[in-house]
Amino acid sequence: MELGKNFAYENIIETQRDIFYLTKEEIFNYVRGTSVDIDYKTIIKNRKEEFKSFENKHPSDRFSTFGTVYTANDYSSNEVPTAAAEGDLNGIGACAGIVRAKVKIVHSVAESEGLEGCIMVAERTDPGWVPLFPISKGILVERGSILSHSAIVAREMGIPAIVGINNLLSTLKDGDKVEMDGSAGTIRIIK
Repeated sequence: MELGKNFAYENIIETQRDIFYLTKEEIFNYVRGTSVDIDYKTIIKNRKEEFKSFENKHPSDRFSTFGTVYTANDYSSNEVPTAAAEGDLNGIGACAGIVRAKVKIVHSVAESEGLEGCIMVAERTDPGWVPLFPISKGILVERGSILSHSAIVAREMGIPAIVGINNLLSTLKDGDKVEMDGSAGTIRIIK
């Protein structure tokens, strides 16, 4: 961050956090005076655009690659595409317990308002989500396995949880009432 602050002060980059769009080699080569390209603002602009293009792409949970990286890579999904589910859902039971409550879909930790007393529904979680677990009656996660972050934390806290639920986010909406069974890995939708 200090290098980012210095680079921004010297007008090498626009903002302090732009430093994260450069590699360590690019940063230290600039400091040493051995950079091949010194127009870091343009490099950062291009990388921001590339990063933005990935925001709405959701790769399969598992895939194989074949061919030369970047130019001839053919991504071969190991999954059969599935349509949005109708009716009840199934996943991997991660922590035992039966809960009947409304669901709250959470895309980020900042969206936790209204979660208390609800079943948290998320695509995935990471360590920053831990404060949301105790205020949730249950946890439903679209991605993950029995050894995923969500499953482990839920078990440690004794919160009923199901992970690896195909089509979870495309099926449930905020406020839907469900009954989840953390042992069986089943979610019954109660409209």
